[in-house]
Formats: sequence, C-alpha cells, structure tokens
Amino acid sequence: MKQKQYQPSNVWNADETSITTVPPKKKKIAAKKGKKQVGAITSAERGETSTATMCMSATGHHIPPFIILPRQRMRDHWKEGAPPGSEFAASKNGYMTIDIFKLWFNHFLKHVRPTANAPTLLILDGHSSHTKNLAFTEKARANNVTVVVLPPHCNHRLQPLDVSFMAPFKMYYSDAAEKLMRERPGETITNNDISGLVNIAFSKVATTRVAVNGFEKTGLVPLNRNVFSENEFSPSTVSDRPPAPEELTFDGNNSPSTLDKEIECSQIQSCVIDEANPQNLVKLELDTPEKNESGFSTSFTISPNDVLSLPKVERPRDNKRKRVRQKAAGITTDEYKENLKKAEAEKVSRKSRKHKSQRQEKQSL
Repeated sequence: MKQKQYQPSNVWNADETSITTVPPKKKKIAAKKGKKQVGAITSAERGETSTATMCMSATGHHIPPFIILPRQRMRDHWKEGAPPGSEFAASKNGYMTIDIFKLWFNHFLKHVRPTANAPTLLILDGHSSHTKNLAFTEKARANNVTVVVLPPHCNHRLQPLDVSFMAPFKMYYSDAAEKLMRERPGETITNNDISGLVNIAFSKVATTRVAVNGFEKTGLVPLNRNVFSENEFSPSTVSDRPPAPEELTFDGNNSPSTLDKEIECSQIQSCVIDEANPQNLVKLELDTPEKNESGFSTSFTISPNDVLSLPKVERPRDNKRKRVRQKAAGITTDEYKENLKKAEAEKVSRKSRKHKSQRQEKQSL
C-alpha cells in the first residue's frame, strides 16, 4: 500500500452474503418465565436462498447491492423496490459464479472509476469465483485495480464487511421481514419481496460510520499491525504441530533462518546457540521471579495455559483429496496470472483427454 500510495477513498472491500425468504430466528425473545415453547410467525419451513454482494470503502462510501436470485431468467418486477443503482443477475442456485462475478466487477468499475493516478485496492475473500477467474484478473489489471485475497479462516477478523456490516444488515433484514409477515397474515415471502426488504436493511446500515469502523477494527485503514492481541491467536495453537528436528532449516551462515519449533516456557528469557553446531541449544537463561524481604515471590509467572491447556491435534487428518493450501495473495500480480493461465490450460487438457477416451470407448463398443 505504501508503494502505490492507495488513498483511503480508493480502498474497497467486497463480500457476498446470503439472504433467504425465511429469515433466521431471533436469538432473544420476550416470553413468560418458565415457558418451554413460544410460537412465532414464520414465512415457510424451507425458503429460497439468494445472494447479495456488498461493497464499501474505507471512507464510508457504499456501492449499491448486486443481487443474485435463484432463477434461470430475470423478471423486471423482481427489481421493484431495490436500492437505487442496484443490479441483478440470475443463477440456478442463487450463488455467485465466475461469470456473474465478472458482471459484478463491471458494476464496481462503473461506480468507482479507477485511474492510473488514483489506483484502487480491492480486498476480497478466497472464494473460487474470485481466485480462479482469469478474465476478472486481466480486467482488473487493465483498469488500475489491485486485488488482494485474504488468508483463509480469517474473514471474521480481517474482512471489514464481516466485522461491522453483515451482522446489522441481517438483523434489519429479519426485522423488516417479520414486519411484512404481520402486515400480510397468511402470506409467505417470495422473490417479489426480496428487493424491498434489502432496500430497508441496506438504507439503515449503509452509513459512513459503519464502513469506517469496519476498516479500523481490522487494522487495514489506518494500517495497524498491533490491532489484535496475543490472546486472539490462541485458538490456532490447537492445530499447531511442531516440526521434527530434521525439518528445521538453516541458512549459509550456520544460523537458524526459520525456527518454527517454539519453546513453550514462559520463564525462558534468552537462548544461546552454539555457533559451531547451531542445532544444539547450549545455554538457557531463566527469568526467575524476584523475591521480597519476606521471601515470597513478587511476580505471578503461571500462565492460564499451565492451569487449563487447550487441546492439541495429535496428527493431521487423512484427506484422500489433496487440496492446495490457500493463503493471502495478490491475484493481479504477474506470477499469479501466469499460474492461473497454466491451471486453465491443464483443465482444458484434462477435459480433452477425457472426451477423447470416452469417444474411443464408444468406438470400441
């Protein structure tokens, strides 16, 4: 960000969220004390799920939603009541696809209009429609948009929309749906009502303060590397398995370059490594608590992990399907683009070999 000097007004975050014709139940309700079952109005037992793509900037600007309905063809009356400037698409299951995401990116460019003097930074999650979309990558590069993908399992902490926008949006959407069912007793919520409900919720939550708070709490704008405390990283220790001694790597100067195996002892202050044989730890200086005149310790060195430690994964899961481990990446870089082209070429090659083998089997019969 410092290299290209992205202004806060040019830093954007986009994310998809599901909206359904059967809103989720409220977590808190008012009822008589001791009552086991409380009746409530509901639209139906099972509803249809649509997708709304939201996008906001670090200075509080919001792009109108992009709504995907679970239909094969779009109808104009489904768009009535939507927020001004909203656009629509239809898919078989109502989910985001590679082709529909290209349509959303055109919607994004129409409102943002990045230039060479004012480049744009777009932050996304690692959904396949974002990361495996070669046409989107090439168009972003051609329109001065740098795209950064967040690391997996971090959206609840690093994605501004998930931190400040999505929860109140879902709450306002549920309230509007519940009010609509009271006004129309006996009628269910359909796709005709989705646009109006989204408009009510979006107009309430799409404020400058919500967007600014989302970027501040994630430490993205303004940039804050220390926004998270050490305690917030403790759940990751459950699956943190130390490597074997032979997996430790060293550089050419006989000094450890990456020492992944951590010494889990709160009393170790420093560790001296033998330069002749860097694999041997030859000295440990312990940070012993000081004692006062009465002889009692003046510091408390027992950590909560010593009292009640978190469970540890003993061995990795046996996955038959070898999946590529995802990580944070800039998908508009030259390296990522070339790797994506190779993956597309391999996919086409596999399909052609499969069709060829099928034709040969049919000919043999």
